[in-house]
Amino acid sequence: MTLVELLVVLGILGIAALMMMPVMDEVNRAQAVDATVERVRAAAAFARDESRRRRTPYALRYERASMTLSVVRLDDSSTPPTVHADVLDPIAKRPYAIPLGPPAPALSLSVTHTGTCDEPELIAFTASGEPYCGVAPGVRVRSASLSFRSGESLGSLHIEAGTGALRVVEASGP
Repeated sequence: MTLVELLVVLGILGIAALMMMPVMDEVNRAQAVDATVERVRAAAAFARDESRRRRTPYALRYERASMTLSVVRLDDSSTPPTVHADVLDPIAKRPYAIPLGPPAPALSLSVTHTGTCDEPELIAFTASGEPYCGVAPGVRVRSASLSFRSGESLGSLHIEAGTGALRVVEASGP
């Protein structure tokens, strides 16, 4: 093989690699969406299960300013309930918080309630695992959907009313 042939082969391989870059980028985005949906599902399951186990309300709280989804504990002995951000990730042993700002997939939160909820970005769970408005214990969640998007990739987590069952909707994309 001559030097010219080698350069031609390397040029063809370089062009093929450049053509694959957009496809690989979107595959990486789809994987990031899948991973984020799974992390949030695990956090929601942890909050729901801790509420059941400890017989005290735990919640998911989305903080728009920091673009973070946290697991928090509620002290419902006061009105409105006091939010305690002292919940630790059981494995990492640090505050249970999931960053959702760039480069992580963006969150779109949609929650409807049976009544007025002054803090719709706080989804709490009763001792039986039922989702409700964390600042208004009598107001139940009618439906909750957390959707994540990165590029063309989309994934969602739905929290069922009444039971708190978690349902992952597969991410769309490549």
